[in-house]
Amino acid sequence: MKHGNLRGGIGLAFHGATLRLLTFSLFAFFPITSPGHETLSFNEVQGILTANCGGGSCHINQATSGVNLTSYETLMGSIGVQYGGPVVVPGSPAGSPLIDKILMPSPQHGSRMPLGRAPLSEEELDSLLDWVSDGAIRSHLPMRGDVDEDESVTLTDAILILQYLFNGGADLHCIAAANANQDDNVDLTDAIYILSFLFLGGDNPGDLTEEEAEECEGEEELSFESLYENLFAASCAFSSCHSARERKGDLFLETLSDARSELVGISPSNDTAAAAGMLRVDPGTPDNSFLLRKLMGPGPGEGNRMPANSSTPLSDRTIGAVRDWILAGAPLEGHIEGVPDLEDEASPPIDRMPVPPIPQNGIQLRLPDFTIAPRTEREVFYYVANPFRNAEVEGDDVYIRQIDIHMREDSHHFIIYRWAGGPRPRAGFRNIGDDFVNFSRRDFVFASQSSFQSLRFPDGVGLRFDRNADFDLNSHYLNLNGSEPLTGEVYINFFFAEPGEITTIARPIFDSIGNISVPPNTTRTVNSRWRVSRETHVYMLSSHMHRHGIEYGADLDQAGIDPRRVYLSRDWDDPVNQIFDPPLVLQSGDSLNHWATHRYDDPPNPNSPALEWGLTSEDEMAILLGYYSEP
Repeated sequence: MKHGNLRGGIGLAFHGATLRLLTFSLFAFFPITSPGHETLSFNEVQGILTANCGGGSCHINQATSGVNLTSYETLMGSIGVQYGGPVVVPGSPAGSPLIDKILMPSPQHGSRMPLGRAPLSEEELDSLLDWVSDGAIRSHLPMRGDVDEDESVTLTDAILILQYLFNGGADLHCIAAANANQDDNVDLTDAIYILSFLFLGGDNPGDLTEEEAEECEGEEELSFESLYENLFAASCAFSSCHSARERKGDLFLETLSDARSELVGISPSNDTAAAAGMLRVDPGTPDNSFLLRKLMGPGPGEGNRMPANSSTPLSDRTIGAVRDWILAGAPLEGHIEGVPDLEDEASPPIDRMPVPPIPQNGIQLRLPDFTIAPRTEREVFYYVANPFRNAEVEGDDVYIRQIDIHMREDSHHFIIYRWAGGPRPRAGFRNIGDDFVNFSRRDFVFASQSSFQSLRFPDGVGLRFDRNADFDLNSHYLNLNGSEPLTGEVYINFFFAEPGEITTIARPIFDSIGNISVPPNTTRTVNSRWRVSRETHVYMLSSHMHRHGIEYGADLDQAGIDPRRVYLSRDWDDPVNQIFDPPLVLQSGDSLNHWATHRYDDPPNPNSPALEWGLTSEDEMAILLGYYSEP
C-alpha cells in the first residue's frame, strides 16, 4: 500500500509511514482500519526483519537488548531492555517500540534501526505497520477445502477427495479440510461443493476453526524414542563408534534401552568431566550433563565435539531437543508435554555468542554453558586450577598486559578472582546461594557488566601472577522477563607481556561500602574513604551498583587542597571506566572519598523492609573498583 507525502501550506512534509504512525497515535482510543490491504501474517513480514536485522550483534538468532526477531515466538516474547516492555503491542503501532525504532529518525531510546544501515523502504515500513495494526497475527488459518495444503482451493483438491473415496488414493492428512461442506463427513458432496465454488459461483468453504487447525497440524511431542531414532541411531551407534563391540568412550548406544541406561545418571569416562562432578546425563540439569557439552562444544581436556563423523555441529533444533529432554528429567517412556518432536517443529535455538579469537601470545578461558531458568536470576562460581601451568613464558611469574571479557548482554556481571588460599572449592558450578565462598580467600582481578570489556594498562604497567595461580570465576545472569531458559557463557582472554615489557605491577582496588539501608520511597547516599599511606598511582576507576543505584562518584581529597571530582557514573548497568594516563597521583595521607546514591522508588508496598546490601539484583551494592601501583 503506497502513501504519498503530505505537503501543506506551511511547508511541512512527512514520510508516508511517519504520517500513518502519527495518525495511529492521535486516534489510539478509536478503532482504526487500514483499507486497501489484506491482513498480513508474520510469515509475510518475517523476511523484512531477517534481511535488515541480522548481523554479529543484532537481533536474528540472538537477543540483543532483550530483542530477538528470529521467530514469531521470540519476537512476541521480547521485552525491550530500554523500553521496559513488549516490543510489539498487537493493534498499536504507536505503542510498539519496534515501530518506534525502525520508523522515527530520533526514537525514544537509542538510535534508529537498522543501526549503521539505510532505513527501511516505505514499502517495508508499510508492511510492518499494517501487520502490527492488524493484530500482529502469527499466521492465517488454513482454508477449508485445501486438501493438498498448498494454501489455495483448486480442482486438484476435489480430485484428491474423489481418489480417496473411489480409487484407493492416499489417506487425507486433514479430514477437516476435506470436509468442505461441514457436515462432519467426507464424501462425494465435499468434492461437488468445491467444484461448485470453483466453477458455478457456489459458497466459499471458508477457513478452518482454530481447534480444527490444531488437530490437523498433527504435531507430536518429543520423546526419548524420537531422540534415539533421529540422533543416537542415526549419528552415534555405528560399528566403529558407540556400538556394543567398539564402545568408544566406554559408551554403547546400540539399542533404545542401552542408550538410556548408559547415559542417565552415569559418570563420564572423561577424567576432566568426572573431576568436575558431571554426569553423562544429569536429569533436570542440562549444564551438568556431559552429553550436551560434547554435542555443543567441549572445553579443554574434554575431547572432541560429537558426532565425530560430522564436519559440522548438530543443528540448534537437535541440540535444543536434547536440552529439553534433559530438563524434563530425561524420561525413557512417554512424551514431553509442550516440547515439539524433532520431525514436526524446531526446538527453540540455543542462543550462542560468537567465539572470540584466542590471543596469539596468551590463553583463553571459557566459563562453560550454564542454564538460567525463565523468570529467575542465577549467580555461580566456577573454579579453574592452574590455567597458566603450561604458558610459554620465562620464569615462574606470568605478566599480563591486557585482559578481555566477552559475554552475553543478559549478564549482570562477571568477575575474575584469584584464589588466595585455603582448601580448593569443589569442582563444577557452585550456586552462590548454596556455596557462598569466604571473600577473604579471593583477590579481585577484573570485572565487567558489559558484553565486552577490555582492561589495558599504560605502557610498562601490567599484572603479575604466579604460574600456579588458581582462579574463581563469578558469573551473574538475569532472565527475569524470559519465557525460555537462557544459556550463560563467558570467554576470557589473557594477553601475555613480552619479556621485560612490564616494569610496574598494578594492583586492584576493591573497596565495598556495606552500610546500605534505604527505606521505601527514599533516596540515600552512603560513602567511604580509600586512603593511601605512601605515594600511589591510580590508573583506572570504575564502580558497581544494582538497579536502584542512581549515582556513583569519587573525589580526590588532599591536604590543603579543595576536593576534586575524579570519577562520576550515573549508569548502574554500564558504569564509567575512567582511565588515567598519566596516572592520578596520591601522596601519603591522601584519599579517594567515594559514595553511592540509591533511590528505592518501587517497593512492593510502603511497609516493605529497607533496601540493603545483598547478592541479588533486587538488593544493592556499592563498590569502588580500579587499579593502582606504589612506585
